[in-house]
Amino acid sequence: MEFDYYTLYKDWSTLDLVRVARTPNDYAPDAVVVAKNILKERRVSLEEMDAAEWELAQAEMAAAIGKLRITDYIERFAEEFRPERGQASETGPWWLTVLLVFYGIYYTVNMYAFIRLLFLLHRCIDCVPDVRVMVWSVFFEVYVTVCFYFMLKQKWLGWAMLFLQTIVQGLGQLSRLFYAYEHHVSWSLLISNYVLPLLLYGGLGFLLCRPAVLKFFLARPGLKKATD
Repeated sequence: MEFDYYTLYKDWSTLDLVRVARTPNDYAPDAVVVAKNILKERRVSLEEMDAAEWELAQAEMAAAIGKLRITDYIERFAEEFRPERGQASETGPWWLTVLLVFYGIYYTVNMYAFIRLLFLLHRCIDCVPDVRVMVWSVFFEVYVTVCFYFMLKQKWLGWAMLFLQTIVQGLGQLSRLFYAYEHHVSWSLLISNYVLPLLLYGGLGFLLCRPAVLKFFLARPGLKKATD
């Protein structure tokens, strides 16, 4: 049984009929034919149809401009926490497993040191903690936690956060290296405490920019959908 589009559309305004007639991809073929026939019955000229279409375009543009853009960012952020279709069966390449193991160890040691610091501050009666240091420590622990979560979920944001962390900590290590050199720190301490960690950050940053890593993370469906 076919749907009676004529009965549905016969009382529609010219503007609504033009919307159906001029956007055939959004409606059923029979609906488009009926809308065009009703416009012919009403003897709507091409100029009137063009004017109605222009009015529709202006209304859609005004609606797009007036839309709360903050909702788009909220939706994109929430999308990162939703599991991707078929992702549960993916194990990822071998290098991702190695990277997750090392970052997991780094995360565990960092979290242990932070909890131990909080415990010592709680036990110490005369200690006055530096507020700036505490705020930075809390922010950093939250940051690495979120980064580790996205890495486990194999999300592109995990790669981006890890890459940003590598750059920031590498620059900080480079600054400490120059400071130690200016204060004539012995070469043995300079190499072990400053040069080797700096090389480690540089190597990690280089590996994160390899084509295989970029292809794996940045070509994910979630990112493609968010940037369409």
